[in-house]
Amino acid sequence: MSDDLLSADPNWAGVARFLEGRIARGQRVTAPIPFERVTGPLSAPDPGAVPDWAVVHKGQLAEYPQPVLGRLASEATPVFANDVFVVFARRPTFGLRSQRSSVHVNALFERLREMGLDVTDVPAAPPKPLHPAPEPTGALPTLPPEALALASPPAPRPAIETAPEGLRTQAAALLALRPEARVAGVGLAIGLGSAIEDPGQADAIVLRVRTPADLGALDRLREAGRPAAPVLIVADNARSLGRRLARAAGRAATDGVALPELLGALRAAGLRPGRAEGFSLDPWRAAADAPPPDQRPGSPGGDVLDQAGRDAGPDHAALLLVLATQA
Repeated sequence: MSDDLLSADPNWAGVARFLEGRIARGQRVTAPIPFERVTGPLSAPDPGAVPDWAVVHKGQLAEYPQPVLGRLASEATPVFANDVFVVFARRPTFGLRSQRSSVHVNALFERLREMGLDVTDVPAAPPKPLHPAPEPTGALPTLPPEALALASPPAPRPAIETAPEGLRTQAAALLALRPEARVAGVGLAIGLGSAIEDPGQADAIVLRVRTPADLGALDRLREAGRPAAPVLIVADNARSLGRRLARAAGRAATDGVALPELLGALRAAGLRPGRAEGFSLDPWRAAADAPPPDQRPGSPGGDVLDQAGRDAGPDHAALLLVLATQA
């Protein structure tokens, strides 16, 4: 087999794109030899240890010891699948979602059952809403409707952040939308085109990511969005200059998301990352939890930091802007 498969064959290329940048140093990977160009050194299948990552070719199951296949099916999670391959992860990272209910994984597991392996079906968890409803609270349901209305006021909608002018301008250049385009903002009012709430009707989707937990919305956005709708991620940068200064000074730094983690989550959700840019700098984090008045968005100092973040790029900026399209 040739490395050309990774570019010429869409099934091989899809796995290569998924794995690219996702394998950490020292992790054990079992895969067909052409993938070594992407993953680094490969390990032979070992019945005594579940690898961190395993790429299983559904047409070459005879090359795997049956105990290895059995352990992958019971102890690892299928996180990517296509007509030819299923990729298993021993410990899925943020943004990776089990593909156990997909037709491709079901086909593999059916083959394993035909081989005499005990593969138990696990029902897939239902998708979570983009804005989860709060747990029910308040009065007992035996109270009259008037009392229930007083005891349980409607829960407020999640806070929507409004993008400052500089961020709006940069997002407009990335998205290049028509003035009448419909834009769905999740966690961020970007102020472009015509704002709508339903991503399924949007010409573009903007997602605000503050912590790794927010990456879980990527799968749900893909399911709800139009196939051709671009997705712009606006994420707090876990490796921003300010957060690094804060850690060096012994101050606690908010989570954020690192660019490799964000790119991996996009690929896992079936999205193709494109251009990545930075916005603003946050040196004030070395001594404070919020910018001083002369460095806030819209101030002259804030405008200087905004441009400096664009010039510094995603390695140092306070915010990451990544444009992705449907793969």
